[in-house]
Amino acid sequence: MPRCRKYSPLYNSLILLAVLLTLACGPGLYDDNEFPAMFMPSSGRTPAGAEPYYYSPAFLYTGFYDYWDQEPDYAGDPVLEGWKKFLGVEVSDSAAGALIYRGKDDEASPLYRAIRSRPAAWNYLVTARRIQDASAAGGTLWEPTPADTAVMTSCYHEVLDSMGSDQDRFLKDKYAFQAIKLAHRRRHVDSAVALYDRYFGKRTDPSVMRYWSLIHKAGALLTRGDTSRGGYLFSHIYQDCPSRRRQAYMSLRLRGLRFIPGALTYCHSDAEKIAVYTLCAIQPWQDGLPLMEAMARIDPNTPYLELIMGREINKNEDA
Repeated sequence: MPRCRKYSPLYNSLILLAVLLTLACGPGLYDDNEFPAMFMPSSGRTPAGAEPYYYSPAFLYTGFYDYWDQEPDYAGDPVLEGWKKFLGVEVSDSAAGALIYRGKDDEASPLYRAIRSRPAAWNYLVTARRIQDASAAGGTLWEPTPADTAVMTSCYHEVLDSMGSDQDRFLKDKYAFQAIKLAHRRRHVDSAVALYDRYFGKRTDPSVMRYWSLIHKAGALLTRGDTSRGGYLFSHIYQDCPSRRRQAYMSLRLRGLRFIPGALTYCHSDAEKIAVYTLCAIQPWQDGLPLMEAMARIDPNTPYLELIMGREINKNEDA
């Protein structure tokens, strides 16, 4: 019988270490390239900003900052651009984001000095920070702390009063957004819908606050069970508001919604129907082929068709 070759303990240890390193450095749960594809969707004529909606087998990956400790990208943020225009100050997007979104007051910043010089603007920012602190769950993903509903209720009545006061349209839009958001987060869904309709319902201007408020109306409608109208509004946001496109997508995804035929009954144009089909087709468990066929009948040249086609090709490669 052939004898097994004996290796030194050092050699065996090195082999074991190599195996462990190979396993440790291999693809993980959130690695998009864990299953390489022969077809790259970026080679097609997909819409600008479509990369986050390419197919990936990593269904649990949300792309938010919950998983990775990284600085958010504020480049071109429409809210920050609005603040800079309103105050007549030009600063970097990162400096504006640190002040407006993250509450980092820098007395040397021209934006900070400008906003402090206008009491109405500063009062709004202080109120918005209180709302954010009260309504956003703290702690960690595993041990969250509950929202402070008492402060949220107090802030809700404050912003309603501020909406009715004689203020600049820029600030009134922001107070209206905060009121609609608070109504939605306090699960007063009828109030959220009514507030949106009262303040933004007849407006057609491209105000970013109108779209940011619309996403709360759409969420309130889903909570109320009106998936058709809610789905239609989310598709409208997906199509027209890049800064809330991800939230519109996740609002359907987290509820496990797929194609919503009733949403098509609210569409006023072929472009809106394309938006409904697109938002539904990019959901993880949706079969996109029937929706592609419907999209092709409406507009065979829409770039969203190639986005869905690329997803379906990658799905077949992964099968």
